[in-house]
Amino acid sequence: MNDDTLLSKEDLAEFTKIIKEANPDKEIIIRNTPELVAALSEEVELIEPNFIYYQDQQSGSDPLIGNMWFLDPIMAPSAWQVRSGSEGIVVAVIDTGLFFEHEDLVGNIWTNQLESNGQSGDYDDSNGLEDDLHCNDFYNSDPDPSPDFVTRPNGVQEFEAHGTHVAGTIGAVGDNPTGILGITRKVQIMPIKALGGPRGSGDTINLLAAIDYAVQNGATVINASWGGGGRSRAMELAIERANSAGVLFVAAAGNGGADVIGDDNDQTAHFPSSYTGENIIAVAATGPGDMWARLPSQPAGVSFSNYGLVSVDLAAPGQRILSTIPTGANPREPRSGYADFNGTSMATPIVSGTVALMRAEFPTMNHLEIRKLLLDSVDHVPTLSGRLATGGRLNMIRALRPVAPTLAIANAAVSRGSEVDEALGRSTAEAAENAKMSLRPGLSAFEQAQE
Repeated sequence: MNDDTLLSKEDLAEFTKIIKEANPDKEIIIRNTPELVAALSEEVELIEPNFIYYQDQQSGSDPLIGNMWFLDPIMAPSAWQVRSGSEGIVVAVIDTGLFFEHEDLVGNIWTNQLESNGQSGDYDDSNGLEDDLHCNDFYNSDPDPSPDFVTRPNGVQEFEAHGTHVAGTIGAVGDNPTGILGITRKVQIMPIKALGGPRGSGDTINLLAAIDYAVQNGATVINASWGGGGRSRAMELAIERANSAGVLFVAAAGNGGADVIGDDNDQTAHFPSSYTGENIIAVAATGPGDMWARLPSQPAGVSFSNYGLVSVDLAAPGQRILSTIPTGANPREPRSGYADFNGTSMATPIVSGTVALMRAEFPTMNHLEIRKLLLDSVDHVPTLSGRLATGGRLNMIRALRPVAPTLAIANAAVSRGSEVDEALGRSTAEAAENAKMSLRPGLSAFEQAQE
């Protein structure tokens, strides 16, 4: 009998209690697993862990998956053996818009069915927005949340890519011969454009409208890969409305100040991630080896990611994250492309995608139970200890299968079966428990300028 088949002290005590109750006239001493087997020898053939097995499916056939280094540390391939898609889950991406024709996103974009079945120019869904078939552009005040072709402060002309990049990380179509795959391969991405312009910024009023739109139209997860400005009670109330509707708000912890060196959000708040709403999940960024994420230009030991023992919940990879972007020099003809970006903006959608999978896997759990399970299932990492509320980095398989292997007793007598099952259930339970502000997305533009 090897170490893999040994029971814990708690399990031994539980079984000893049952045996003594069934044999009150006998003196029974059980100090280890072999003695337990001996005590049950007439009724039990063997005792061993009840291991969990998964189908041997591939992680994905997408050609660029080999460049997605961040999938292995968060145990994504193992998690996908449990669940790889969340088709009925709507994830709102409030950002710079989405390139709808991207080859790796077509098929995973939310459609407003009331508008889809209605007439052009009509307010078919009575929400006051005309023809919001695939969400709305609050930045430009029109119904098309596609990315704009902009001129950056450094003179570079390009399509806004941040929102498309975020969306691809969450839900790029998987198992196709194209590009990458998202954390969830089947999902409904609700792209709400509220940021734009040369710096990819937006104001409070438009962001409030975006949050409320997401809630009113069925999103259960909101991805907020942006931050800045001061405390806004109006935004705090919007996030509280989302909470009342059962919506989780996943927010980037931020990328430091002008020096691009991570700050302590407990000392200098970063909004919206520093609001205290119970539905907020604040996300920091790590790099390879579970070190704090850094730019190519930053020396070892220096990171752009904000942190906070109280105000930042967990970390996820946010360095060299490959995802979808619109590309091309013709403003009227964006093409499908891919690029590596850095930032807590890139770590946040990895968490959002995981939350979408969890909501599909555990449909009877409410949003706060999902949040607790997510945070309870992190991998505790020494470099993160004392700097994050959980001290850990996302682990997808533990979030989707949070219980250790259960124990099984074979061929137990029928009269004792219920007692044994009850003991096993107790020891290895299966389910787990109005001022304008500039809000800037991630480090994508910064990174491109550096490279």
